[in-house]
Amino acid sequence: MNEHHPAFRRKRLFDLVLVFCALPFWGPLLILCAFLVRILDGSPVLFRQTRVGMNFEPFQVLKLRTMKMPSQPSNNAEPGAELKITARSDSRITSLGKWLRLLKLDELPQLINVVRGEMSLVGSRPEVPDYVERDDLWSEILSLPPGITDLSSLAFRDEEDLLANHVDTEMVYRTYILPEKLRLAARSVREDSIRQNLQIIVKTIEVIFTHREVEAPLLNEVRARILHHKE
Repeated sequence: MNEHHPAFRRKRLFDLVLVFCALPFWGPLLILCAFLVRILDGSPVLFRQTRVGMNFEPFQVLKLRTMKMPSQPSNNAEPGAELKITARSDSRITSLGKWLRLLKLDELPQLINVVRGEMSLVGSRPEVPDYVERDDLWSEILSLPPGITDLSSLAFRDEEDLLANHVDTEMVYRTYILPEKLRLAARSVREDSIRQNLQIIVKTIEVIFTHREVEAPLLNEVRARILHHKE
């Protein structure tokens, strides 16, 4: 699929209509959150990191910064660019950042990515280049833009908690979480529709405010393997 495919145009129109209709809500909220980050945690307000987008095109994903700045950042390096996987217990997360991450408010700037056409409201979460392979599975997943939320985001709402008790978080992520995320992402692409997108958006809002986990036997097995993994 590409930007000329009917599925892309439908999805793009859906995204723009919802984003601009909700602008009176998320616009002031983003400004407020950015102001709090600037006042409480200083500059920079935004975190930028290279991710892989539709058709393997790289782009800069935007988030509100939730982690402390390194004391001696390297020249020309993006703040926090070296960070790939973060556990809930990571000491670099600021006090404000904990709340922003809990409520997913740190991802509000990604609505700008959506307006730019780099992301969609619903789609597989964009990964860093190190995790992406140029194979058939990834080609299918990246036939549509990555998104702010999808089935895998709901399934692994507690991802940071699952990683909290492990030292090698990247290994645990690659071994247990990423394969299941890819399975769910491919399923989302195959079943993509306006109805499915609306259902996922509504479910995401519900999960954020109720903190309920998405129950599924296979996901429970994955969680159990992570919890019992020994390093």
